[in-house]
Amino acid sequence: VSTQSTWGLYKGFTTSVQGIIMYRGFYFGLYDVLKDLAPWDTKAASNFLKNFGLAYGCTVAAGVISYPWDTVRRRMMMEKFSSSRACWGKIIREEGAAKLFNGAGANILRGAAGAGVLSGMDLIKVVYLDYKFGPEAKEA
Repeated sequence: VSTQSTWGLYKGFTTSVQGIIMYRGFYFGLYDVLKDLAPWDTKAASNFLKNFGLAYGCTVAAGVISYPWDTVRRRMMMEKFSSSRACWGKIIREEGAAKLFNGAGANILRGAAGAGVLSGMDLIKVVYLDYKFGPEAKEA
């Protein structure tokens, strides 16, 4: 803060917001779309593991798709760049586009927690609706 003033705290903020929007859009969007296309009954509590596998795949896909924005955000905080465009350009020009995905493997391993949230909330919803309205009641 002393060398860059308070403005230094906001470096990479716009890139971070772009990455978050992209991640959450794919995270929830892919899961909701693919859940409707799944060949099994996704609303049955007995299919929790299948739903978890689907959610894990969606979490990994969302993480890999949005990872370059995370890389640019981290680089902007660590190095001095005039803009995020300059950061993107330097990484791609000097190190290659593959460097944007350095470290994505760790995110893939962490994706299990995100998958647990998606499939766990679906399970809780099914159990609650069965409790509240009975097992024969179907969600609209």
